[in-house]
Amino acid sequence: PDALFHRWRVGHWQWPLGAIITGLLVAAVLDIREPWYAGVAASALGIVSKRAFRTRWTNLLNPAAFGLVCVTYLFDSALSWRGAMPGIVPVAAWPLLAASGIYVVHRVRRWPLVVAFFAAYFALFSVATFVLDPEDVAEVFVAPDLHAVVFFAVFMLPAPPTSPAPERAQAVAGVIVATLSVAAFLTA
Repeated sequence: PDALFHRWRVGHWQWPLGAIITGLLVAAVLDIREPWYAGVAASALGIVSKRAFRTRWTNLLNPAAFGLVCVTYLFDSALSWRGAMPGIVPVAAWPLLAASGIYVVHRVRRWPLVVAFFAAYFALFSVATFVLDPEDVAEVFVAPDLHAVVFFAVFMLPAPPTSPAPERAQAVAGVIVATLSVAAFLTA
C-alpha cells in the first residue's frame, strides 16, 4: 500500500522503506504461531494508518504498533516480542543487540525519551512490589518481559515520526508511556 500510495500521490515509484520497517517490526513481535494473514493484516493496517492518522508534519501513531493492536482485536492474535529474542540469540550476540539499540537511540536523538521511560517504568514497578504482592510484578524484572521492554524502549518508542523532538517533550512522553504501560500491566 505504501508504494502504491506514493506513486498515486507523487507520480513516481519510491522504495517503501517505512513499510519494510513496519513489516519487520510486526514480524518481530507477532507470535510465530499466528496465521500468515494476521501478519499481512497488521502490516497493511499499520501502513494505512501512517497515511490516515497524521498531521501535516508527522504520523500520530506508530504504524507497527497500531497494526499489532488491531490484529489482537480482529483475530485475537498473540504477541510474543520475539524481536527481544530471549533464549533465541546466544549470549555472545547480546552486546551486538545492545550496541544496535544504543546506536538507534543516539542516531534519532531520543535519549531523554528512553531514559525517562526506563526511569519511570522501573520506579513504578519497584513501588508496586511494595504495594502489591511482589510475585505479581516480579516477571517484569526478568526475561522475557525484561527483554521485551528493552526492545520496545530502544527500537519502537523512539521512532522519530511518532515521538516528540524537543527534549523536554521527550521526557514527558517517556513518563506518560511508562505510566500507561505499568497501568495496563497492573489492571490486566
